[in-house]
This record gives sequence, structure tokens and C-alpha cells, in this order.
Amino acid sequence: MLKIKIAVCVLFVFLSFSDYGKSQININNGKQVGDSTDYYMNQGGIYFNKGDFVNAAQYFTKALTFNEKNTQVLLFRGWAYIYLKEYEKAIRDANKIYQVDSVAIPDLYKILGVAKMYMGKPREAIANYNTFIKLKPSFGEGYQLRAQAYNELKDYNKAIDDYTIAIKFSVLNAEKAEMYYRRGNAYIEILKLNEAYADYLKATQFDPQSANAFRGLAIVNKMNKSFEAALHEINQAIQLKAERINYSTKISILFDMGDIDACLEGCNLYLQIDNSNAQIYILRARCVLYNNSEYIEGLADLDKALALDLGNYEPYYLKGSIYRYQEKYNLAVDAFTKAISLNKKDAYSYAGRGLSYLKLNDTVSAQSNILNAVKLDSLNPDIIEQRGEFYLEMGKYEQAS
Repeated sequence: MLKIKIAVCVLFVFLSFSDYGKSQININNGKQVGDSTDYYMNQGGIYFNKGDFVNAAQYFTKALTFNEKNTQVLLFRGWAYIYLKEYEKAIRDANKIYQVDSVAIPDLYKILGVAKMYMGKPREAIANYNTFIKLKPSFGEGYQLRAQAYNELKDYNKAIDDYTIAIKFSVLNAEKAEMYYRRGNAYIEILKLNEAYADYLKATQFDPQSANAFRGLAIVNKMNKSFEAALHEINQAIQLKAERINYSTKISILFDMGDIDACLEGCNLYLQIDNSNAQIYILRARCVLYNNSEYIEGLADLDKALALDLGNYEPYYLKGSIYRYQEKYNLAVDAFTKAISLNKKDAYSYAGRGLSYLKLNDTVSAQSNILNAVKLDSLNPDIIEQRGEFYLEMGKYEQAS
């Protein structure tokens, strides 16, 4: 029997652009002189708060013509550059503040950290956040920002520690809910599902309108195979916010429940609205595999998924599985090999390649791959069954049991 892996599809909302550090400028509504630092700074602040960061930066630059070392204006322009994704300019402004006073304006380190995060340098960002926290130890945002940097480094335990401190310093219920939600995400990454569920539940208590938290609850129940509860919670998330990520999570839950018709219908409806989600194409191909039919359509969906996400190993794994169904074993080996090149820890791809090699009478390569699969996932009943299939084909009946 051909065993197809069921994906644990954990879907999270990625950070929006402003999540690494939000900033707004207080405006002086008093009368301003038409050609002065205060006038240009105030006009820049008005544009900044409207989201017009191009004009904001221009006005801040004019304000600096009166005093190029004005740290407050440099700070404001630095944030404008962050929003404009001109990170080197933001860093230059922060460094100018540092040259004037390295202690009085801690936010310069936040600008440096945020810029480094967007430049893909989380370790350097952490160094800046460390200084920011040292100067403002009772300010929760520093811990939150550092936690995000630790997440990027996959150092989830340190991220959890920082989110715990951020929760302590959060004042508003919505802030506490967001920190519990993010800590829950970190717990999921290290498979502490009970802790993740407790945090998501806390998040819903502090903010009953948090669709993200309800989706988190659904994901934990999905991973625990409590599919009815997962479906109930994702429906709550959809009622609160009809986001595509909530619908795609629901589709994956329906698949895991074995409701293939509903899953297929959901995929078709989703792709009518958004045909740029690789995971939905993958799920629709899985539905095809589940029904052991329409292989051409399944392969077409997997090609579309790869066009959207070339670095994803899953479509290659599934293509290999389809080729095995079709008894095209050379193509299956090639597909599984590509999957393994992208994810060397996927036991299913090794097992699939091993059984494909067996059909090609390459018993040495077949055994090597089967043993690799067992080594990677020795307690997985699917892998054990495929090992048994290998030994049965080899006529080694005692080892097959």
C-alpha cells in the first residue's frame, strides 16, 4: 500500500511591515513660524501621521537645515526612512543621534534594531535591542522586538522569555492579548502544544475579538487531531475576520478530518478569489491523491504550487507519490530526490524513493533510503509500514514483521 504523508499545516500571519516598531509623532497645534525648525518639523509630523512618509522625510530634512544635530528631528526622519524601506538612511540618522548623545534618546537603538531586522540581520538587531532594554528596562516594546529577532533565529526559548516579560509590562488588554498570541506561536514551534493552547486561550480572554488567537486554538487542536474542536474554533476566527489565512486553515482542517469533498470544494472556491496561494494548490493535489484519481490535474496543481514557491519540497514529494501510482518509477526517483534536496529531514521522501528504487531493481539504493527514513522517524507507523513493504518485496518475511 502506498502511504501518503498528511501535512501538519501550521499557518501563521506574518508580520506586517510596521510590526517591528510602530511610531507616531505628536503634533504641536500651536501657531508656527513659516520658516523655522518647528514649522517644518510640525508639517513633517502631519504628513507622517497620514502615512505620507515621502513628504514627511522632505519636511524633516528642511527642519534639519536649521540645526543638523537636532536629535528629535533626526529621530522622526529615521522612522520615516524605516517606513520608506530606506534602511541605510535610517541607520545614518540613528548614528548621528548617537554622536550627539548615546544615552538621552534610547529610541535610536530601536531604529537601529528595526532597520537591521528588515535588512535580515537579527543578531545585530538583538545587540541594539539589548542597549534599548538596558536604557528602558520597564518598557515592554523592547522585549517584544527582541523576541521577534530571536524568532528569526529560531531561538524560541529566548523569544518565550522575552514575550513573558513583555506581557508583564503590557497595560492594555489588546497588548496583552497580542503578546500571549505571539508567545503561543513560539510554543508551537517547539511543540509545547499545551502551553500554546493556554496562551491562545488567554489571548481570547483579553481580546475576545482576536481572530488570530482563535485560529491558534484551531491549529493546536488540529495538531492534536481534535478536528471537530479545531473546525469550531476556525469558524469563530472566520466570523471575526474573514481573512484568507483563516479560510486556508479551515480547508486544511477539512482535509485532515477526511472530508475530501468539502476540502476540494473549499480549494476551488478559494482559488477563484486568490490563485497565488501555493498551499491551496498543494491541498487540492492531496485531495486528488486521496481519491487515487485525476493524476494529471494533481500534477498540474503541483506545478502551479512550484511556480509560486520553488523552494517548497512538498510538491516534489507529492509528484513522486503520483509517479509511483502511475508506475513511472524513474520520474518518481527524480521527484523524491528534489524533495530531499530541499528537506533532508523528510522521512516520507526517503521512503518513497526507496520503494521506487526497489521497483527499478536497485535494491542497494532502496535499502539505504528505507533505513534513512526509519532513522529520521523511527516511531512513525507509516514509515514502519513502508519498511515492512520493502522487506516483503525482498522476501525477508521475518524482518517485515
